[in-house]
Amino acid sequence: MSGRKGFMASLASGKTGENLIKRLLESAGYSVHQKTGEFAAYDLSIEPLGVTLEVKYDDKSHFTGNLAFELYNTKSNKFSGVLGTRATFWVHVLPDKSVWLSHSETLRNILDKVVLAWYDGFITFGGDDNSLMLIIKKDTILPYFTRIDGLEPADVKRIFESGELSGKK
Repeated sequence: MSGRKGFMASLASGKTGENLIKRLLESAGYSVHQKTGEFAAYDLSIEPLGVTLEVKYDDKSHFTGNLAFELYNTKSNKFSGVLGTRATFWVHVLPDKSVWLSHSETLRNILDKVVLAWYDGFITFGGDDNSLMLIIKKDTILPYFTRIDGLEPADVKRIFESGELSGKK
């Protein structure tokens, strides 16, 4: 799938993840705002904390056993995804509705330090074939994330207010 049709399908898939995390945060009592625009610096913000989130829904991970991390937009020649976001947190939502959280800066550092030891390939993909993606096996990268679906609302609040995550550093 390529071109505008692929971009729109990718956008709709992304909204699935955003809506799931938005509901999770609202159940914890937060007011959550969705950022609009094709090239927003982040997807969601939590008021009044001033915390921002980049949310990715990885709809292929259950088939491949991998997670894909967008790094670069090959058409605009700019960093994108994990390297381009200005969000406080990176959220990876999987098809089983599990929600995985990392500090964006921590994730960038992890990918920078260990990418050559871990990566299982690069692909050019995305909604309009414009994204350079890093492919990493789920069981390799997920220990560096904190799973937040299924937590009590008070525990979700504690994470976002303290910024403390349980994943490896």
